[in-house]
Amino acid sequence: MQYRTVDYLRDSYWFIEMPINLWEFLKPRLKKFLDKAIDFEYDKYIFRIAENLPYALVILFLGLFAVLTLAKYSEKQNGIRVTTITTNSMYPAIAPGSIIISTPTSIYSKGDIITYKEINPKTGVETGRAITHRIISEGESDKDVIYVTQGDANKQPDPGNIKKEQIFGKVFMIVPFLGYFDIVVKTLPGFTIFIVIPALLLIRNELNFLKEEKRYSLKKSDFVGL
Repeated sequence: MQYRTVDYLRDSYWFIEMPINLWEFLKPRLKKFLDKAIDFEYDKYIFRIAENLPYALVILFLGLFAVLTLAKYSEKQNGIRVTTITTNSMYPAIAPGSIIISTPTSIYSKGDIITYKEINPKTGVETGRAITHRIISEGESDKDVIYVTQGDANKQPDPGNIKKEQIFGKVFMIVPFLGYFDIVVKTLPGFTIFIVIPALLLIRNELNFLKEEKRYSLKKSDFVGL
């Protein structure tokens, strides 16, 4: 039996009918979505975002500060050390006001930037300071590996040799400018100005917005009821 064109069209009707049925199914839902999109009051929400953006940035900084603080407290557990740089001895590699993150490694090489605890070369007593400088050479002394360090902006190497047990870790991350925030926010005036006041203002704005939304919803429902 010969397969005619009319038979082909009859058997292929599902292929034509399927997109038509799909369009009939989607058309009312698409219309409803577009109606909502047109009625949506974009300007109100854009104004709200712009109004709260400064406070949101402060909350972001607060989150970063919390992360850095937790990292400092967890230093003994995981060895990661967070340090705020306050001098220009490593400029331009590390600018003053930067935060650095260092972690212990098994091998330190020439060119690595390390953070180590300073020991007075004359008395052999720890000074209580942490120094972040670059290794410029390495050698051995009494079968111990020793390192010579120097700040990139300094003209002379650091006094004394650095032993491996003095090293806190190798710098693997540098965050510029965040150190200034870390320094200021640790003071009572800085914490009050940059954290407490913006947080209270943000809460106040959110409460006012919720009140306005509730008032608008009540007015709209009353209007529809009429």
